[in-house]
Amino acid sequence: MDNDKTIQRRPLMPGGDDKATDTLPGPTRTVEAVLGWRLGPTAHGTLNLLTADGTECDLVVPDRLLARLALAAVSVFTEWQQHETPEGLRLHHPVSNWAVEPMPDEPEQCLLTLATVDSFTLTFLLDRAELAGIARAATPAAPSSKAKH
Repeated sequence: MDNDKTIQRRPLMPGGDDKATDTLPGPTRTVEAVLGWRLGPTAHGTLNLLTADGTECDLVVPDRLLARLALAAVSVFTEWQQHETPEGLRLHHPVSNWAVEPMPDEPEQCLLTLATVDSFTLTFLLDRAELAGIARAATPAAPSSKAKH
């Protein structure tokens, strides 16, 4: 960044220390919702956020930091998952769309892509046998037809 000199560096507060925001310079906001995101034409990502006081704001992240932000989010989520409840936290999202695509060079493998209602997609590489196993597990067993005598 061109203005690195003006940024105050602070040590990270591991473990979710509530006092972390007490030392931040300038105003802080609590995020209530992520309204959307987009990649900009000038090599940056923008998260559109809604704050607890109802204000919409954008968090602009330069492209060189997008991967670091994604990895940090995974780390935060992993720690949160382990500490939220004794059993851990299990998030789930409704699927709005899915696709199965063949792997041209690997006939025994395919790609399974799941898309959530908020446009998040995740693609898995599976053996066709694994996909068939998933389909069997998701299909309810047919009721047995026992003839009465």
